[in-house]
Amino acid sequence: MDKMFEEASVAYRTGRSRETARRMIRQACNEGSCYVLESDVEAFFDNIDWQILEQKLQNHLPLADKTTLNLLKQVLRQPLTINGRPVERTKGILQGSPLSPLLANLYLDSFDEEMELRGFRMIRYGDDFLVMTRSSEEAEHALAAIKEILGPMALDIKEEKTRVSPVDQGFTFLGLAFDAGMDEDFVADANLGKTLFVRSQYAFIGIDGDAVVISKNKTLLARLPIRRIGEIIILGNNSLSARLLQKCTSEKIPVSFCSPMGWYYSTIRPDSKKYFMMAGNHAASHRALSDKETTETAAHIVTAKLHNYLAWFRERWPSESHEVCHHLETALASISKADSIEKIRGYEGYAAKCAFHFINKLCTDTAFHCKKRKKRAGRDPYNILLDFGYSLLFTRLNVMLRGQGLNPYLGILHSHKDNYESLVCDLQEPFRCRMDRFIVKTINRKTIKEEDFQMTDHGRLRLTGKATGVFLEAFEREMAVRLAGDRGTLKQLLVAHVRTVRDWVEGKSGLLFYQVTTRECPGTMPFLRRNKKTNLNRQGF
Repeated sequence: MDKMFEEASVAYRTGRSRETARRMIRQACNEGSCYVLESDVEAFFDNIDWQILEQKLQNHLPLADKTTLNLLKQVLRQPLTINGRPVERTKGILQGSPLSPLLANLYLDSFDEEMELRGFRMIRYGDDFLVMTRSSEEAEHALAAIKEILGPMALDIKEEKTRVSPVDQGFTFLGLAFDAGMDEDFVADANLGKTLFVRSQYAFIGIDGDAVVISKNKTLLARLPIRRIGEIIILGNNSLSARLLQKCTSEKIPVSFCSPMGWYYSTIRPDSKKYFMMAGNHAASHRALSDKETTETAAHIVTAKLHNYLAWFRERWPSESHEVCHHLETALASISKADSIEKIRGYEGYAAKCAFHFINKLCTDTAFHCKKRKKRAGRDPYNILLDFGYSLLFTRLNVMLRGQGLNPYLGILHSHKDNYESLVCDLQEPFRCRMDRFIVKTINRKTIKEEDFQMTDHGRLRLTGKATGVFLEAFEREMAVRLAGDRGTLKQLLVAHVRTVRDWVEGKSGLLFYQVTTRECPGTMPFLRRNKKTNLNRQGF
C-alpha cells in the first residue's frame, strides 16, 4: 500500500518523518508559498466509517484473498472489553493498535489524491495537515475544497484549530515553529506530546497495548494512543493501574496529581543518574550566588513581569492605560534602585495591585468585577478563574522543571527557605500577564459565564464540571497561541524558559527571563532577556 500513497502523506511511513515535513514546508516557502492553512480532522480515529474503510480495503486487496479481507474486517470490528464487559462500537479504529496507522493512511489516501488533483500543496501527518498557498484567497478555496472532500468520508475539520495566516506571522507544525526569519527547530518536540487531563471524578485510567484507556462505571470514556501523550494531569480522585505507571515510566511520561481546581499535589516521573546529577549541580549553582547576584536576579524577574504588563497595556489601550502605566513605570524605577529582595517584593506588590484593578475593569461582564485579588477564597468568579489559570500554569512549569532534574524549591525572588516550589513561582511571574489576558478573553468571549459557577455545601463558589472541561480546553488552546512579538507559542516559551535554567546550571548561559517585544515598547529585548553578568566566574550567571 505504501507505494500508492501520495507525496503529501508523511506519517507512519518508512523513510518519512517530521524532517520530511520540515523540508517540504521550507521548499514550499522558497517556491513562493506565503500563506498557510492549518487544520486537522475532528476526532478522526473515532469517526472512521467502517463501510467506507472496508470498501477501500476490498478495492486494493487481491480479489481472491478473501481470508485476509475477512480477518481485517474482524480486527476492525473487534469489540472492546472494559472490566469484563463488552463495549459496543459502530465506527472508528482503535488508537494504539499497530494496524491503525496503515488504515488511517489508506482512509485518507483519496483525500490526498483529490487535493493534489485540485492543485493544492498539502502536507499531512496523520490527521494533522497544512496547505501551503500563494494567497489568502487560495487558502480559502482550499478550505472549501477540504470540507467538500471530507464530507462524503463522514469526516469534518476541527474548526477551533483551523486558521489561515501569512507565513511570516509564524506557525507551528509537529512541534516545529516556522516563520520568515527564525530557526524552525526553535523548541523541537515542544508541541508533539499532548497533555491528557483526566477530570472525571472516580474514573479508572489504565493501559491496553499502546493505548491509554479511561473508563467510569464500566463505561469507556476515552482511548488514546500513548505515543501522542506528553504528560498526564489527573484532577481530583481517580484510580490508575500499575501497568499504566510502568508504561509511563518507560515512555518518560510524567503523571501529575492535582485537586479538581488544579492545585498541584505531586508528580510521578522517570529518573536517572543524570537526573540526580543535575539536581546536585543545581543546588551548587544556587549556593554560589552572592547576595548581590540574588538581589539583581530578583529585580530582573519582577522587571520582566511588569514590562510584559506595560507592553500589553500600551499595545491595546494606549490612552486608557496612561495612569496604570505611570504606576508601573514608577515601580520599575524603584526596583532598579532597590538594594534588597524585600523592597523589590514591596514594589512588585504595589504594581500588581494597580495592574489588577485595571485588568479587572476590562471584563465586559460586570458579574466578574471585584475589588481586590483574593487567593483561594472561592468567593467571586473572577478570582476563581485567576486561581485556576495560575494553578494550571504552575503545574505545567513544575512538571517541566522536575522533568529536567531541576529542583523546583530553589527560588530566588520567592525564598528557597519556604516550603513550596519557589523556583516555579519565580518562573511563573513573567507569564502572569499571559494568564490575565487569557482570563479576560475567556470572560469577554463568554467562554465562561456567570451561570457556570455553583455554590458548594461549604459556601464557596466553584466551576461546574462541564465548565471545568470547557476551561481546560480553552487553556490548552491558549498554550498553542503565539502572540506578535513572541518567538513561539506559550507552551514553547515555557519549555524554553525552563531550559534556560538548565543551561545556567550547566554553565552554558546566564539566567534568562521571558520579555515581549512590541513597537509600542521599543526598550524591550527580544524573546528571553539575559541578565547582566556581574561575575563571569560564578556558574555562568
